[in-house]
Amino acid sequence: MEDNPQRQLVLVDLAVPRDIDPTISTLPNIQLFNINNLRTGLDEALSARQREIPQVEAIIGQEVGAWRREFQSRVLNPVVAELRQKAEAIRQRELGRALNHLGNVDPAVADQLQHLSRALVNQLLHEPTVRLKLKAGSDDGAEYAEAIRELFGLEKE
Repeated sequence: MEDNPQRQLVLVDLAVPRDIDPTISTLPNIQLFNINNLRTGLDEALSARQREIPQVEAIIGQEVGAWRREFQSRVLNPVVAELRQKAEAIRQRELGRALNHLGNVDPAVADQLQHLSRALVNQLLHEPTVRLKLKAGSDDGAEYAEAIRELFGLEKE
């Protein structure tokens, strides 16, 4: 200490009873830590971490909810896609039949029928699609997906 008076000296006394006289900490540039100081620091750190538990639990709850919604959407998105594909196939088939039945149809009329049939399918499926996607985040999303599969005769994956 005499060679370098500005240098800090940190002493840690872990012994019980103590090995280092506590009055040594009154000397300049000396810090003395004993088992009680360390325990107090650890208790404060533990207390601070325990105060954070509710916030951590809230974050975990949010993330689990987000994961659940993502998982459910992965169950429901294919059902929505299959439902729309099936509706589109039916639309094309029935439009083809109607155009065959009508014979030589003006291209403008055929385009109008194409537009009409597409608009009908989209409007009919819009509300069920929106509602199904809303159910993606709920606990009963898988049941809704199964019900749609059953009602519309969709293939199981």
